[in-house]
Amino acid sequence: MIARTQAPLSRSRRIVVASRKGGVGKTSVALMLGHTFAAKRLDRVVAVDGDPDGGTLAHRVAREDALHIGDLLEAMRDVHGYTSIRRFTVGTPSGLEVLATPADPDASRTYHTAEYLRILAKLNGSYGLILLDTGTGVLDNVTAGILDAADQLVLVSGPGSDEARAADQTLDWLDEQGAGQLVAGAVTVLNTTWPLDGVDLEPVAAHFATRTRAVARLPFDTHLAQGGIADPLRLAEPTRRAFLELAATVADGFDLDSPRRTGSPSSGHA
Repeated sequence: MIARTQAPLSRSRRIVVASRKGGVGKTSVALMLGHTFAAKRLDRVVAVDGDPDGGTLAHRVAREDALHIGDLLEAMRDVHGYTSIRRFTVGTPSGLEVLATPADPDASRTYHTAEYLRILAKLNGSYGLILLDTGTGVLDNVTAGILDAADQLVLVSGPGSDEARAADQTLDWLDEQGAGQLVAGAVTVLNTTWPLDGVDLEPVAAHFATRTRAVARLPFDTHLAQGGIADPLRLAEPTRRAFLELAATVADGFDLDSPRRTGSPSSGHA
């Protein structure tokens, strides 16, 4: 599996992690997927808070300083190359970097599609993998714009029927918007956010296997369920293996043609 996670890239790859329903552990999935890739790959990996209203990504890592997405946008004209971008990201022991929204709610504001596209264009070439943790408003204009700029989609669902229905409706909506190629190449994640007792996930997994390229399952993990700073070294061994399998499954799609509809693919990275 490690060799699969190290699949080569000819250019920066944008992976959007999305869900239409809150409480399914989307941010945890985005963060741990990023940690897993960063620990196994030689190129740089960054996770970006793609929630236009400010998500919780900033609260899941130990922050080095207070710089954030808004600061990067203000300094955009003076940012050239990786060294200057690095001022605005939070480093982690795994090697993953995080570009977060302000930790202080009073400093937050709503970000717009054009601003996210500027950020993505600036990150291109400096990072091999760019993961975007979107908000739950998949149908809003900002998230739709981010999805248009995506190379791959990781759709997170819980194991319950309501959560699976919301994920299914998200795929329907994307198909209706002409994003069928993004759907076909997607990975559906069935994330267990509470201890399951006798719940059969096979029917749900089988259904999403007919709609997306692959289905991955993540077990309940006490450390992730506690919230707060998420440390990959504190995951239970079954959870670590499951995230490695998820990363390998996502990487299996690196050689697929990009469905990106906004922003030209950029070759190489510095």
